[in-house]
Amino acid sequence: MHPSLKFLLKFIVAYLLGNIAYWLSTELFKPDPFTELAAYLLDITFHSIKTTLKPDASGFIVFLKQKPMVNIAEGCNGMSIFITLLSFCLAFGGNANAFLWFIPSSFAVLQLGNMLRLWLLVYIKSNYNAQFPLFHEYVFPAVLYGFAFLIMVFWVKFQKNKSAEVNTEVNEK
Repeated sequence: MHPSLKFLLKFIVAYLLGNIAYWLSTELFKPDPFTELAAYLLDITFHSIKTTLKPDASGFIVFLKQKPMVNIAEGCNGMSIFITLLSFCLAFGGNANAFLWFIPSSFAVLQLGNMLRLWLLVYIKSNYNAQFPLFHEYVFPAVLYGFAFLIMVFWVKFQKNKSAEVNTEVNEK
């Protein structure tokens, strides 16, 4: 099988399995654990922001100085971006030990970026309400996906360097 086709097949399978697992978590738990994590991290990261579980447990209401600003729902937790990143890294392959530290580190970095995005959305909603839809729907998703793309590029370069190191060691022996 051609390497490009093999990569694409692995990516699609990993992406579908990741999304199915994520969908199951959103069906089994209300709110889902990843949205709950996003709300918790927002609470502990920014002292002027507090989150409260919505009455139907479908997400969280974000308050800024006791004024409701935005909702955090299932799509606000950055998991779709992480599933895409994880699928790419699995499809590309590489050193298993590196994978074991890279994926959790990438998840943490994406969550930090997502916390910044959520905080900026609250800020924009409170100060530039008319601009909120533009940033919520287009600007910040593009920025986060662009950031995930840079992480993917880093993974490829890191794996290429590891491969070159192994080849150099083999050639020296």
